[in-house]
Formats: sequence, structure tokens, C-alpha cells
Amino acid sequence: MKQPSFGSGHISIEAVKDKPRSGASQTSASTDDDVFLTAEVVSLSHTYPFRFMIPENCTNSPCRWIYPVAFGGGLVGGDSIEASVIVGERCACIVTSQESTKVYHCHHSGATSQRLQYTIGDQALLCILSDPVVCFKGANFQQTQIIEMNSKSNLVFLDWMLSGRTALQESWSFQRYLNQVEVKFLGEVVLRELTDLEDLPYKSVANGMMNFQVCGVCIVLGEKVQFLSESLHSKYSRKKDIGEKSNQDVVVSVSEVSYSIKGQTISGCYLRFLGSTTVQVSHVIRDITAPLIPLLGADPFENKL
Repeated sequence: MKQPSFGSGHISIEAVKDKPRSGASQTSASTDDDVFLTAEVVSLSHTYPFRFMIPENCTNSPCRWIYPVAFGGGLVGGDSIEASVIVGERCACIVTSQESTKVYHCHHSGATSQRLQYTIGDQALLCILSDPVVCFKGANFQQTQIIEMNSKSNLVFLDWMLSGRTALQESWSFQRYLNQVEVKFLGEVVLRELTDLEDLPYKSVANGMMNFQVCGVCIVLGEKVQFLSESLHSKYSRKKDIGEKSNQDVVVSVSEVSYSIKGQTISGCYLRFLGSTTVQVSHVIRDITAPLIPLLGADPFENKL
């Protein structure tokens, strides 16, 4: 049996300022500040069983692709992961995954914990577009994700989970799923998202979620991704026509958000979704990722959905 372990990692990327490449903002006419520069890794460290994989030249875009990896096939009870990512000024970066994050049971050990911290520089873009978390029966997963943004930072953050191994009748059968997300703008918390799923004496998570097996959020902030905010808001805030039937297998809501700190303002949207299956929410994921492909250089969910 895999023993609990502690893994950590840190990566920092900075722009090579004499090597501008394609990837201009889609929101306005291209200027020098609209172009993302080629990014190089300037600091990298990790300890087993965690590591960062950073493929070279995987796309023609200046966007740097980063894959956090936990060896051993998943996380077991007592595992603890701490990692940080720093995206320098005028860099574009995507943090994605090769497969879902699997969290195994914690029957005879402590909770599985993960703490991820992201820092985004001015005129930089960070897209966190990973596969969903899957908590197996008996899992106890506690995660904290902190995102620090500057006045001209840009963020696309997708955070979603599946109910478990439904083929084995493990729908919402974990001990606990605790996930806290904090977004800081100029040092102050402007958004805090807390998801705490745990059976209660009078109601189980499975009963509360009914037939839904997928849930998630997407946070979009910043001028360079305003086109994505507008696209999502236009599609999912539309009122249904009289007599138009709703899809009972998918629920999506979206809200415009705007935060002002120290005279600086950042705007975007906040989207939530529920679905009965991954297939049912696949169009939502595609609506998030498809407009970003010119910036990212490829689709992180290609051949997955």
C-alpha cells in the first residue's frame, strides 16, 4: 500500500523581453503591451512525489504549459502537497493536467491536504484549466488555493470535481471534500469561495446533490480575458423564452463581478455549473476553453471530453 508522503514544488517564469511572439489580446488593437513575451523558467524545485513537468515548444503560442504531477497514481490519506507558481510580467501560462486528481480513502490515516498558491504579474495571464478532482469512497480531501493578482493581471480559473467512481456505486461517498479558494487583488481578498461537502446526521451529500455528479466554478478576471467574460455572460445569463424547455441535466449560472482596491479596478465574471455527467457539462467546459485556444496554442481538454 502506498504510504502517506509530503511533496512540494515551486516554479517561477519570467519573460525574455527580446523575443516577442504571437498571442495578442483579442480585446483591442494590438500594441506592445498586448503581446505576451516568450517565457523562461527561472526557478524550479520539487520534492518527491510531486514535480512540475514543463514541455518545451509544445505549441506555437508564447504560452508556457505547466503540468503538476503527483507520482503514485493519486493521493492517499495523510498525503500533503504544497506548491507555488509565479507568473512574471507579460507572461502567459497555463497550469493543466494529464488526468484527473484521484484522492483515495483515508480510513486509517489523516486527511489528504493540498495547498496551491499562484502569483500573477502585471500584463500576465494565468489559466488554471485542470481535469476534475475525483474523491474515492472514504476520501477526506482538504484543499486551499490562493491566487494573488496585480492591477493588470489576468486570470481564468476552472475548479471542478466529480462525485466519485460512479461505475462502482461510489457517488458522493467520500468522508469530506473541503475546498477553499481565495483571490487577492493588490493584497486584499476580493473573492472567497468555500465548498464543504460532508454527510450530516439528517442528510447525506448524495441526497442533497440528487442526480448531479459534476460541480464546478470558473472565475474570469482581467482586461485581456474580457472577451471570455462577455462570451460566457452573453450565453448563460440569457433569459429563456416562454415555452422554452430547460435542460434538467445541467444547471449553469453566471454573474458579472468587479472589484476596486486602491483606485484600481478589475472586472470579469463568476460562473457555476452542475451536471448529471461529464458529457452533460462538456459544452460548458468547451465554452470556457475554445475562445482561449488562440492564446494557449492548443485545447487542454482535447480528446478528453
